[in-house]
Amino acid sequence: MQRLKKKFLEELEELKKKKLGKLEKQIEKISLNADQGGGDLSLRAKLPFWSPINFDAGFFAKFRMEKSNRKTIREIFTLDKLELIEKVNDIIAAYKEQQNSGKNLLIIIDDLEKIRKQDQTIELFIENIDVFQKIKCIKVITFPVYLATQYAMYQDASKFSIRISENPYKACDKDIAAKNRETLATVIYNRVEKKDLVEKDAVEKAVNFSGGNLRFLMDIMQKAARNAISLDSEDTTDTRLTEIDVKSAVEELAELPSLAVMKRVKVLKYILDQNKEPEDEAMQKDFINSVLDNSIFAYFNGHPWYEVNPVIKESVEVYSKKSGTTSP
Repeated sequence: MQRLKKKFLEELEELKKKKLGKLEKQIEKISLNADQGGGDLSLRAKLPFWSPINFDAGFFAKFRMEKSNRKTIREIFTLDKLELIEKVNDIIAAYKEQQNSGKNLLIIIDDLEKIRKQDQTIELFIENIDVFQKIKCIKVITFPVYLATQYAMYQDASKFSIRISENPYKACDKDIAAKNRETLATVIYNRVEKKDLVEKDAVEKAVNFSGGNLRFLMDIMQKAARNAISLDSEDTTDTRLTEIDVKSAVEELAELPSLAVMKRVKVLKYILDQNKEPEDEAMQKDFINSVLDNSIFAYFNGHPWYEVNPVIKESVEVYSKKSGTTSP
């Protein structure tokens, strides 16, 4: 493994140096053209801190702060994707050969489904799908669930979700939802040293408000744990996580998505009442954005169905009544 590490780190360093070399030449050309009056002065003005080029923490701090520079920087830093994929496949092939076990290599690319902007989602998962497809190994790639219903390339994707309520479009064994609730409760208890540190009512409330979304459940419990520590006395040796702590956590988590309820109340009310993807094209953008920011949860256990995030259901009801919104 050390031999492979040395070999491929050196090769990747060469790729980086080649890219930085092209970058320096491009900036020099921009500066020269601007000095001679034949270049784009506005473009040069976007690069005031690049002489000399020093890609340290300060550079990236400026990159984050100076929004006008970002597009230019990203264009210059665009990778040669084909060259990078070939290098990744070389690494995979070399690893398999060295292991000589006949086993396939599994790569898990996680957290990509957390991208909140739809245009970035389309760019990554649709326009650049070949990047994932050309990697020569078994892959587990998480992506936003709405892609599985809207794009044929994802129709065969494995769909994973944990439902804790009945599917309104298909008669299901009621024991399934109960079993899933027990599973989620077990996930919580397995993350604490002693079960009695978390009250049973607190676990049940957290599971109910999670909607079966495992990551959301962890967010609820993490914030609830902070509440338990901060709200109890200074002596934390007997600190217990209670239903009140979970309630406070849920209220905190509801703040951000609740801001979107007023703008998307029509589509959220539709999901609340119908549990299915809206056919109205005018509602599609709000529907997709609501899936991306977890205002809507999607389930693919049998017939696909959707529900409003439990933490904002009450807000949806209140705003829909105030605005006179009704489902089609």
